Amino acid sequence: MNDRDVIFQHVIENAEEEFSDAFDCNSPFPDAYIRMEIDKIGDFWLSANSAGYLHLARTFAEMGIRPLENGYHFHMTGDFGTSELPVETPPEFSFEVDNSCGRGQA
Repeated sequence: MNDRDVIFQHVIENAEEEFSDAFDCNSPFPDAYIRMEIDKIGDFWLSANSAGYLHLARTFAEMGIRPLENGYHFHMTGDFGTSELPVETPPEFSFEVDNSCGRGQA
């Protein structure tokens, strides 16, 4: 390691317990900015500041480490705010665990 290296660390309590509650997507960083949108031609854009990307890293690390059931999912609005169906201001973005692919499986 040198003085430019950075270590990313996030503590996940009870990581082996099956997760059944609503996923906590609230950012601990008050200045986090995240924006997801679909442009006119259908391309997906993800924009965030540094705090927003750190929050996404924490969220996706938890999804990758916790034993979430296949099909577990949650819905977010374009600003990565929790969404309850139906959404009044589309688009809504859904994040789902799909354990049927990857890790050597077709």
